[in-house]
Parts: sequence; C-alpha cells; structure tokens
Amino acid sequence: MARVYAVGVGPGDPELLTRKAERILREAPVICAPAATAGDSSHALSIVEPLLDRSRQEVIIRVFPMRKDQEGLDEFWEEAAATVISRIREGKDVAFITIGDPFLYSTFLYLYRIFRDRYPDIPIETVPGVSSITAAAVAAGVPLAAASERIA
Repeated sequence: MARVYAVGVGPGDPELLTRKAERILREAPVICAPAATAGDSSHALSIVEPLLDRSRQEVIIRVFPMRKDQEGLDEFWEEAAATVISRIREGKDVAFITIGDPFLYSTFLYLYRIFRDRYPDIPIETVPGVSSITAAAVAAGVPLAAASERIA
C-alpha cells in the first residue's frame, strides 16, 4: 500500500537534509509542499527543488495559512488531506515536506491528526529534520545542554 512520508527538510540549508530524506524525495512520485498563501512559493520546496525530477514527479503546493485567527483553517487542512489521500488511493507514495522537523511546530501536524483519526489504514512514515532550535544553537555557538544539565 502507498504511504505518506512526512519529511523534515531542516532549517533551510539543503546540505542539512538527511540521507533518508534525500532518498525519499528522489523516489516519491508525489511531493506535497505547504505555502502560506495562494500563489505564494513554498520555502520547503525551494530547499529540495534541485533533488526533484519534475518529468516524473508531481509537485503539489497546498495553502496552509499562517495566522493567529484559527477560524476557517480546518477547511484548508481538510482540502490538503483530501489531495494527499487521493494520491494514496491511486497507489502513489506522497512525501509531504516541511521546514525543520515534522513533529515540531510543523504544518504536517494538521494533516497528521486527520490521517491518524480518519485514515488509520494509511501508513505514515516520519523522517526527522534538523530543527531550527538546534540549528540556531549551533550557529550561535551556544550549547543547549551538556552532561547532566536539563533543558526545560
């Protein structure tokens, strides 16, 4: 059965993609990318674009509005989920790309809840990405924790 891959593409540097993320992005027949507004480009897509072969891969950009007012957002999430599910039902793997890590403040989490609750038969594989938290700490030269220190 086809599956959904939630692929973290890191903080913006293509060289920080994991090898697994790169492999999945080269192999998946469908790539789904979030954008903040209609007609907007996808930052996540710009990171992985050089890996893609548009002659054999379908690239879908779905709107995930970034706003404080949550009213009406369910409609966007439902439409994006329906798009992914339709490709899965056609037997195509879908790689949903997201900045950073798919399970840390990610646009994928909205879809994950829908898939988990309504489509438990569809396999979901999560590919972690370098988060902005760790990337920023490294860039600043500030260790987050050492030895028995706690992060809280």
